[in-house]
Amino acid sequence: MNNLKVAFVAMMVLSAGSVWAQNLDGGIAPPPQQPATPIVDPNAAAMPIAPTPTPVEPVATPGGATTPAPVVTAAAPPNQNTLASAVSARTPEEQANQTGLQVITSLDHWLGVGTFVDSKSYSYLTANLTVQPQVLFGVKGVRLAASATLRGSYEYTLPDNDTGRRFAPADIRLGLSAPAVFRDKALTGISVTPSMGVLLPTSFESWNAGLITSLSLGAAATRSFTTPVGGFDFRLSLGGSRGFFTNPVNGVRGCSTPSCTPQRDTFGNQTVLSRPNELFSASAGMNTAWSLNLASQVNWRATGEVIVYVGYTFIKTWREAAAPNLDDMSAKGVDSNGNPVARGGYGQSDRTSAFVGASYQLNEHYSLDLGLSTVQTPLTATGQVRFPFFSFGALADNSTTAYFTLTAAY
Repeated sequence: MNNLKVAFVAMMVLSAGSVWAQNLDGGIAPPPQQPATPIVDPNAAAMPIAPTPTPVEPVATPGGATTPAPVVTAAAPPNQNTLASAVSARTPEEQANQTGLQVITSLDHWLGVGTFVDSKSYSYLTANLTVQPQVLFGVKGVRLAASATLRGSYEYTLPDNDTGRRFAPADIRLGLSAPAVFRDKALTGISVTPSMGVLLPTSFESWNAGLITSLSLGAAATRSFTTPVGGFDFRLSLGGSRGFFTNPVNGVRGCSTPSCTPQRDTFGNQTVLSRPNELFSASAGMNTAWSLNLASQVNWRATGEVIVYVGYTFIKTWREAAAPNLDDMSAKGVDSNGNPVARGGYGQSDRTSAFVGASYQLNEHYSLDLGLSTVQTPLTATGQVRFPFFSFGALADNSTTAYFTLTAAY
């Protein structure tokens, strides 16, 4: 319990003086997810709202060599464009009327619920720094917002990688959106903001996966109105992305030639063993080819200083095909659900991201956020629907985390 108290106090103290980041797709953006054991999913940062977290991905060492990581012990970030704080929860109409350079910075701290199960075995506390410069300008009467998102994380607790590396840079995302370019003022009051993004592979994980880039497209529809109990913002978005890799397999390269330096742990033990002339010594599965997400969010502007928000995202992922086509030698049996045990084409997976929190506006530039975030599969292994906003069945996996953030925007 003493370790728990220390972790919680550290989270609160280290967040003081920190700053936040903003989503540029013209709508109300989700809060940041904790930067868990990094994953190689280029679509995660490129989506308007959400990611495709993957339970097993490689973790790179400072030298560039990697080994497959264990199952992720905390949920992965749904997006590098984070924020549902009062500082930058601007409506698309407000963004469309702005011009010039803005810089939004954030320092998030995330505490996994596994810390409360067994702080010695499952503790998770991570800091996440994001810097996002953006330029708002007009071209032939159309308002545009161009941005760059830079992020890095530092884990205070024991990291889930062979070398104990605590710092992890994330991929850089370049984005362009047209806030509220389409508006229906007469009938529905709905505004539509299209957006696009390009991912630059700057993380160890993307280097290991052979990521070249990821391209994304999306659109968000928003509707804001005022009631006697405060203002409400409703947001619905749809986005998709395509990742490009040098190899469809996300694997650990073999190291059997004289020019290759084997990966070793802190005690000097070789952690990757390779057969002569093999291409991969281990694999973390196939790389993500396509990803599609559907997301919704509601903001309640309770007062001029307080915003309460809740959001839910469903993510569908298609991975590169391990076996493009089946032949006569393929297994003909079916599993317990009646599906063929041998399948060709893209592999598929589903994931949900849900959050609930509140933001308090300190002044014109700063705001605080506090909330819970959960990233997990929508169904259990037996086909039962999971409660999306909290992971009751696997607390030690840190699928649910508490976050605390202080944001600044200038």
